[in-house]
Amino acid sequence: RLTDPQQDAIITSALNVASPGNSRDEFEWLSYGNKLLRSQKYEKAVDAFEQAIQIKPNLSQAWYARGRAQRLQQKYKEALQSFNKATTYNPTYDPAWRELGDTLFALNRYEEARQALEKVISLKPDEFIAYRGLCNVLGELGNYPKAIQACDQAIKINPQPLQYILRGDIRISMGDTSEAIKDFNEALRLQPDNPFAYRQRGVARSSEENYQEALQDLNK
Repeated sequence: RLTDPQQDAIITSALNVASPGNSRDEFEWLSYGNKLLRSQKYEKAVDAFEQAIQIKPNLSQAWYARGRAQRLQQKYKEALQSFNKATTYNPTYDPAWRELGDTLFALNRYEEARQALEKVISLKPDEFIAYRGLCNVLGELGNYPKAIQACDQAIKINPQPLQYILRGDIRISMGDTSEAIKDFNEALRLQPDNPFAYRQRGVARSSEENYQEALQDLNK
């Protein structure tokens, strides 16, 4: 088994990851941090992004990247601070707003998450990931009609299986199992081996007391 330094040496060689050393160029540190981020060296990536921030404190890209590295370590409170800085220094930086919304969602701060994701949509109206996230948030807030509308928009822009599964879940919460099953069917048409679609369709069929087919789905 390789030691951590040996693993670092292999990754450094493979990705051509060389520390900027004493460089005072913030973008060199940002680039270095992004390479570390791609190699899943999250703590070292945070250190690199902090070097970039020390050189240029209002560098929104570095705050954003720092937040991503922190979020990937499930350090949500620290990530929240980073994304807030990124959006403060660049209020039109839609990726930072989206990550801010997702982080707030992870912290169960749903109303603030809704506001952040709606900000993304105002900046980038065709951002289906933001609509998908908004569908999730509105579902948690119990605003099911608006959650359905957000899922509809995500599907219109990019009809992926996950969007159908989310809409189906919202419909189960609304008690509309027949329409939920249609959504899960569509997810399975797009991706026949999707285990989440089978599981949720099984839940919906169970609610309809269709236990035989529910069991078949849940055993997939």
